[in-house]
Amino acid sequence: MLSSTDVNALQSSRMSPPVNASLSKETSAYLSAGDQPESDNCRFRGSAQWSVTKAHTSNLLATADPARQDSEGNTPLCLAAQAGNLVEAQQLVLRGADVHHINLDGGNALTLAAAGGHLTFIKWLDSHCPQPVNHENYSAQTALTLAARHGHQPLVQWLVSRDASLTHLNDQLKDALAEAVANGHLELAQWLSFQDTDLRRVYPDGNNLFLHAVRAGHQVMAQWLENSGVDSQQINESGDNALTLAARHGHHHLLAWLLGKNAAGILAGIRRCWLHGVH
Repeated sequence: MLSSTDVNALQSSRMSPPVNASLSKETSAYLSAGDQPESDNCRFRGSAQWSVTKAHTSNLLATADPARQDSEGNTPLCLAAQAGNLVEAQQLVLRGADVHHINLDGGNALTLAAAGGHLTFIKWLDSHCPQPVNHENYSAQTALTLAARHGHQPLVQWLVSRDASLTHLNDQLKDALAEAVANGHLELAQWLSFQDTDLRRVYPDGNNLFLHAVRAGHQVMAQWLENSGVDSQQINESGDNALTLAARHGHHHLLAWLLGKNAAGILAGIRRCWLHGVH
């Protein structure tokens, strides 16, 4: 928490104009120990990581220097974006913060906020400090692939409405739909399937959505994909099929389902042969 001494130090600093009293109160409450914000940031980052961010943010606020960077190249505005802290971000912009700053991972305010699903923050950013919607960090992640990975459906829908690329591949050769599938976000995957996407797409590494679902152990997702016409017999560039992926990653429930499904197919084939007189 920012003490009255800290606030006085900020107000007397030559590096920034005096801090508004109401803003100081909100920022202090936001950063106070044990008082986490009522946003999905707490669920996304986890309590341990949140404590680190809180400490870093408090320290950077005390310097009143919007250009200061931490060891990961994050400025105070980057940290505000990660936390979805709109009040702090607005004050930092008034102090001259660089809204286009890129950290050492290639992330900007848009991608950092997107990973946490901070839609209100991103709408403000789009209105006042527009960012390229398809900006890629150094892992080729965009705001859309990050939002899809973490299952932030309202944000995904908003980004798609802003013409975010549905076909862009990150460095793991996954688009937004593949990220949703691989991370078990069934409702989001179903919504994306009604957009301009191809459920039967085969990615450059030979994987399809069914293999992504099996590798991650998502049986309900795999069943939905198979029922939607996705090839359950796909073999990727490494020679793996669904059975080998399920076995390698220890998904015994999926392995049993796949073996049972294959056995049923073999028995059906034998039955057809007998019906047609092939012995």
